[in-house]
Amino acid sequence: MSLGRKTLTSLMYVGAEQYITVAVGFVTNILLTRLILPQYFGTLAMAWFFVGLFQTLKSFNLKAAIIQNKHANDDWLSTQFMLELLLGVLMLAISLPLYFLISHYYNVDVAFTMVLLMFFIFFDSFSLTPQAFLEKNIMFRKLALVNLTAKTVSSVASIIIAFAGYGLPSLIVLRGLPSILTAVILYIKGCWRPRLFFDRKIACSLLKFSSYLWLTQILMFVTLELDNFFVGTIAGLTALGFYSRAYIFARVPTNVFHEGIAKVLLPVYSQIHEDSQRLSRAFNMVVGSMVRVLTLVSALMVVSAPELTVLLFGETWLPLVRILRLLMIYLLLKPIVEHANVAFISLGKASITTKLLLVQAAILVILVPLFTFFYGTDGAALGVDIMVLVGFVLSYRRLSEFISFNYKSVFLPPLIGLVLSILVLYALLSIVRVENLFASIAIKSIVLSSVYISSLLLLERERILRMLKYSASLLFRRDVQ
Repeated sequence: MSLGRKTLTSLMYVGAEQYITVAVGFVTNILLTRLILPQYFGTLAMAWFFVGLFQTLKSFNLKAAIIQNKHANDDWLSTQFMLELLLGVLMLAISLPLYFLISHYYNVDVAFTMVLLMFFIFFDSFSLTPQAFLEKNIMFRKLALVNLTAKTVSSVASIIIAFAGYGLPSLIVLRGLPSILTAVILYIKGCWRPRLFFDRKIACSLLKFSSYLWLTQILMFVTLELDNFFVGTIAGLTALGFYSRAYIFARVPTNVFHEGIAKVLLPVYSQIHEDSQRLSRAFNMVVGSMVRVLTLVSALMVVSAPELTVLLFGETWLPLVRILRLLMIYLLLKPIVEHANVAFISLGKASITTKLLLVQAAILVILVPLFTFFYGTDGAALGVDIMVLVGFVLSYRRLSEFISFNYKSVFLPPLIGLVLSILVLYALLSIVRVENLFASIAIKSIVLSSVYISSLLLLERERILRMLKYSASLLFRRDVQ
């Protein structure tokens, strides 16, 4: 099977996994938000900050080092497995003394939740190497089924526990149980079996490659989670509950349009990175497609946020609408920025990602606590937007040194479509008042989507047809590279 066809079929499997997972997660979040008080979501978010911090400190992203190395064999995989296990035990040992420190400065619920989550996350150490084996060999069908099963079972279990009246335990199960289930399923299926082998030279090579990625992971954690710490510490756990819910929905486009795609395209970009013309063509096509879909999805989420919030969660959760709308720039640009990081890693330029994330982390550390102190959760959202905007500008400026990127063709048509669709929608709404929630959502969705898609067809009909034809050729012809 050609690389192009193998890539597209893998994208289809991962895409199916992502869409089903998002659908299951969306329903789960609706039910849990209705059943659980905001302060429990704040407790989980604060505990997850500490878990994520120590998980990031122990994570050298050795999986990426295996995937990027064309010559990695079973000795490399076994060495990676032993390193992952050693780092996992170290993280688990840290959790007990950390419990007393956190319970002193926050409360027992936050500390206890943190310890339980660290225990669950420890099982990632057993599954990271089998995942690296499957991703390196572009065997995403098996991996998609494993991930989907683990996340679905965890969601069902958390809903049952929440219905029984245990709010915080249900959230812990939702976050932690997938780690155990993923490890168990991977070993039952026999995707890759560990053996007791450790090579010091291989370990040093893995750690050397991953050293920049390790710092990148830390900085990525800062840019994704530190705002929760500031909001919870400055504005309180209830405010953090609203902010964390809005932030989760703002992450939906990234989860759908980047994380699954990145899993497939990191090994693909790594295989073609020496052919700059081919890499540029692939990158432009992927990012162009992402931008067009992301723009529509983000616009629909923002304009329909008030009706969806009342309909799905109840009026208690209306404060998250303003936060979500303020995160519009984050919604649009975060997946695009993270995809640039994938390209840097595939090119062997992980140090660039590290430096760019350092700038973004510095912006977040300076702006978010300051804005949160004066403006609460609104200020935190604005600080995050500024961070992502700066990251976007710097990332694509550096990327242009290695990849020919056509900004005009990638960004201009969807931007024009977005402006036109919003203008038409609000012109219509200024004339016609709709009180029914379902009718309002339907009108906004139909008008916005129709105008946006029509604009794209008028502006770039030939390009869209060419992309569809190319995708079809990859699916049905074996000779396309």
